[in-house]
Amino acid sequence: MSLAPAAPPFSLRSTLSIKNAAGQFEALWTSSHLSGQISGKLKATIGERDLSALMNQSSLITIAGGSVNGIVKGYYMGEVSVESGSGTAVMVEVVMDPGALVLEATLKTEEPTLLPMFKSHIAGVLGVALYIN
Repeated sequence: MSLAPAAPPFSLRSTLSIKNAAGQFEALWTSSHLSGQISGKLKATIGERDLSALMNQSSLITIAGGSVNGIVKGYYMGEVSVESGSGTAVMVEVVMDPGALVLEATLKTEEPTLLPMFKSHIAGVLGVALYIN
C-alpha cells in the first residue's frame, strides 16, 4: 500500500499566459531537448483545418501551419495548468501526409516529468483520427 499522494491530472490551460507565443515558440522549441514521438496511420484523410481544429479543441493554440507538395505541417503550443505543472509550456510539431494517411508528431516540454503525461494527452487527442503505432 502506497501512501504517496496521487499525481494531479494532466490538463492544459484554456489560454496561454506566455506573451507573444508565436515569437517564443522557436526559442522554447530549440531549448527543450526532451522530446517524444507519436506516429500512426490516419483513419481517414483529414486536412490542415481539421488538424488545427482538433488541436485547438484540446487547448493547443496554432503557432503556424501550412501545406507544401501535399505534406501538411502544424506547430502547436499549450501551457500546462498550474495544478499539474506550474504553467510549463508544451509544444507539438505535426507532419502529416494525407495522401499516404501517415501522421507523425514530435512533442517537447522543458519539464521532464510532464512528458509522459503530455504524450498520453496528445495520443488521446490524435486517437480520434489516428491508429497510433
